[in-house]
Formats: sequence, C-alpha cells, structure tokens
Amino acid sequence: MAVNALCCWCARPLVKVVWLDASVWRCPAPACFARQATFALVVGRLRGANQYGRKHANQCLYLPLPKQTVAHEAVEAGIKYILYGGAAGGSKSHFLRWLAYTKCLAIPNFTVLLLRRTFPELEKTHILAAEREARLFGERCYPSRYNLPFSNGSILLFGHCQEKKDITDHLSTEYDMILFDELVTFEEEMFLMISSRARTTKVGWKPVRACGTNPGGPFSSWVVQRWIDHNLDRRKFPDYNPADHLYIPATLDDNPYLDQEDYEKSLLQLPPELRAAYREGRWDIFPGQYFKEWRKEKHVRDLGHIPRYVARYRALDWGRFNPGVCGWFAALPDGRLYQEREWVFEGLDPSKVAQGILQWQQQWYPEGVTIHSTAADPSMWIRQSESGESMAETFARNGVWLTASNHERVNGWNRLHEWLADAPDGVPWLLVHPDCLYTIRTIPSQVQDALHLEDLNTDGEDHAVDMLRYLAMARPAPTATPQRPVPPPNSGGALLAEALRQASQMGTR
Repeated sequence: MAVNALCCWCARPLVKVVWLDASVWRCPAPACFARQATFALVVGRLRGANQYGRKHANQCLYLPLPKQTVAHEAVEAGIKYILYGGAAGGSKSHFLRWLAYTKCLAIPNFTVLLLRRTFPELEKTHILAAEREARLFGERCYPSRYNLPFSNGSILLFGHCQEKKDITDHLSTEYDMILFDELVTFEEEMFLMISSRARTTKVGWKPVRACGTNPGGPFSSWVVQRWIDHNLDRRKFPDYNPADHLYIPATLDDNPYLDQEDYEKSLLQLPPELRAAYREGRWDIFPGQYFKEWRKEKHVRDLGHIPRYVARYRALDWGRFNPGVCGWFAALPDGRLYQEREWVFEGLDPSKVAQGILQWQQQWYPEGVTIHSTAADPSMWIRQSESGESMAETFARNGVWLTASNHERVNGWNRLHEWLADAPDGVPWLLVHPDCLYTIRTIPSQVQDALHLEDLNTDGEDHAVDMLRYLAMARPAPTATPQRPVPPPNSGGALLAEALRQASQMGTR
C-alpha cells in the first residue's frame, strides 16, 4: 500500500482516482493535477453502440507522476541534458519509454533512440515492455528489427553500445531525442559521441538527451562530475555549461504504483550502504563500492595553513592518453596524511609533466617546502631501448626525483583501506583538501572487479586511487602518535608544557 508518495510541489499525499477510464495517481491540488494532465497520453476508444450509433470515449494510458512531470517540463523547455532517477523505485525506465511514446505520437516523423549498454538488458526491459504497451495505442513493435514505428511516420529505435566499436552503429542517423537508460553503465566517450547525433530540423523543437540511472557502477564518476557536482575540467570541456545539465532526483517516495511498504521492507534487508544508495539515492554509496570507508563529510576538510617545516611527500600516477595525477601530501604530527593539492594532466611529455610539477609547486608553496620523496609506478623505470632513458630518468633530469613504489595491487588497496579508515579519535587517517576535486570524485566511484573481488575494476577512472596506492605503499602504515600523560594543573610539568606551547606558536608566526 502506498503511504508515503507525496507531491513534489505542494507535499500533499497523492491520491488514487479513476480518471478517463483509468486508475491513476494524482495530486489533489487542482493546479498540480493540471500540470500532470498536460503530459497525459490519452487515446480514443470505441465503447460499443447505442441507439444513436457508435459510442466513443477517451482513455488515459499514461499520467506522469509529479516528479516525472518535472522531467517532461524540462524536455519541453529544451534542457539539453536531463538526468532522472537516483534511488531505486523511482520509475525511471517507465518514464523514458512513455516520454518516447508521447513525443512520437504528438510530432510526425519524430525519431527517438533508446539505449541500454547491452542487448540482453535492452531486450529484458524496454523491448519486451514496448511489445505490450504499443498495442494500447494501436501500434506494433518489431523486436527483431529493434524498432517501434508509428503510423504518423515517427519511430522509436532501440539500441545498445556494449563495446566502443558499437558507437559507429548510431552515428549515421540524426535523432530528435536520445534516451540513455542506466547511464552509469556507459563510458563517457560513448555518451558524448552518440549524443552528438541529437539534431533536428523540426521547427520549435530543441534536441534533448534524457537519461535515467541509479547510483554506482564503474563509470559513475563522469556522471557525478557532469550532473551532481558540476565540476568538469574546463580545459578539456571549455564549452561545458552547468545550466544545460539538470538532475531530477526521484525516490521510492515519488512512486505510489509500487507497494511501498513491501518495497521498503525489502530495502531494509540490505546492508547499510546499499540501503543508502537504493533508498536515498546517495551517489557516494552504492552496491559493489570498493572503498566503503569513504565519506565526503568526514574525509574532506580544510585544515588551513600547514607550516612549511611539516614534512611533505608527493605521489604520481603517470598518464599520457589517460589522465595522470600528482598529489602533494603533508605528514601531520598526529600521524595523519593530508592531501593538500593535486594536478591532473593529460597528453603531455614526461619532461613537460616534471616541469609542470615544479611550476605548480612554486605557485602553491611560494615560501618553499621540502619534498622528501615522490612515490611512483615502478614501470616508469623501464627503458624503451638500450640507448634510451626511462621516464624516471627524464623526470630526474628535469628536477623531479621519483621513488619506485611497490606495484602490488591487492596489498596496496589494503594499505589504502587502512589510511581511509578512522583513527581512534573517529577522524580518518587520510584527509583531503576540498580543492582536490579529482581525488574526491574518484575515490567513492571505484567498484569491485566482478571476477577478483579483492581487486577493483580497472574499467573506471582509477588514476587518483592508483596515485594514493603508490603513496600508501611507500609509507608506513598509519599509527597514532603516542599521547603523553597530561601533568596535573599548576605543576612544574604543566608550566613547562605551557611554555613549550607558547614557543611553538611563536615559531609559526
């Protein structure tokens, strides 16, 4: 029984009524219901005959819920990139199909592409459902041809993109609207390339890419980056406009068609992190997450100015065609590591990266700091030929001396788990400055490898965590600094401790 479904505009409980020969959920407020009805799909039906001839009546096949109506309104407003969903039970897949149906029936010669990552996923969800639903409005779906043609010339095409080579299958056609279901299963390149085919010549219509998804997955990082955090690298995407990307969160509370009480009970049986992802739609907690210790509200902190005499370390994950990242860390007196800075680079020669590290360091630490070591992948010491030099030698020749870290993956991840865990005082051993956006975005997006559960999936963006792994393997395990007994008040020890504290403060000014 639905007991928690509320209107997202006025917060009133939705009510179940019979409207146009259909049982639907609506907001009791007339103004809210009017917004829902704007996007209803209504068809004419013959209701037999009487003495005056055939009797006609209208039947509602689809009345969007209030939260779905918000998404419909965004489509009509021409928002280029719409993300709908988040928690489980928000009816995102159903929304995407009926969005396609309503536009295809309303606009002649309208072309829609609806995608899932793999064909089995596509077949079990959208194609099977379309076979049943198309009959309701007098059309026929053709599963073997992956399409649903409409009598007015419109067409809904079903597609998948399991491998990168499959991108080309969708580049020869222009689409008025492109729909991605379970967006976090797609690589960013797939999304961008296919989305580029959203073009139209129809007057008054702006091409739309509407997407549905739950949190998690090996490619969730770029989705969070575009829709949740709005913090893309402007050097890589100079034309990115946050106003073009709208996220509409939907949860179980928005969908009264589910038995919410029963569904809620099933969610309560899940581990805490899964409940948070599926029930609340949290993007930092999801099934298969590798670093379950990570909590942004705990790990991300601005500790202010750290004195220059505090020991500093760097860690580097090399990348030319994939992003590389260098991090700067302060070893705090209480045993913690604090990531103060990061530099993400791509497409640069080793010499340019080494020079960039020194340039950024001079800009960030104008008073100067001493870097005790720079942990890096041991493969950077491999020479390409007998006469050539290794990347490590190139870095050294340009003023950045590297230290070969241990490359063991599972052991390294275990060490990183230790650093991400809480110290005895409840504060994590590893803290990250809020400006280290790439690291903050990358850590929670990592997922377990399906075959090797102790390792993480390498399909996702793992460059920042590789950098952290090299650092963890080059440092001792986290250990709290032993706490000395506190001397009694007004004792000689207390007076000495106070004098030392004041002297320390004078030295940092």
